[in-house]
Amino acid sequence: MHESVRWLITKGRYFAADHVIKRIARMNKKPNPNTRKLIEVATLHSHSDNSKDTHSVIDLFRERRMGQITLGLLFIW
Repeated sequence: MHESVRWLITKGRYFAADHVIKRIARMNKKPNPNTRKLIEVATLHSHSDNSKDTHSVIDLFRERRMGQITLGLLFIW
């Protein structure tokens, strides 16, 4: 089973996504779709989203309300 096309595109693996799309078209006996525009749009979106947010456990306690919710859930579990 292959990865989903959406996952491949979000990871920047455009050639693999194109290969999977063409394979699916071949299995369904459909003509190969033109994926050039899809790849162009995905590339533009990936370059515009340079703010990759990373989070840590500290973020659960950074705000008072979030800390209360986190402690409550820890106690319940």
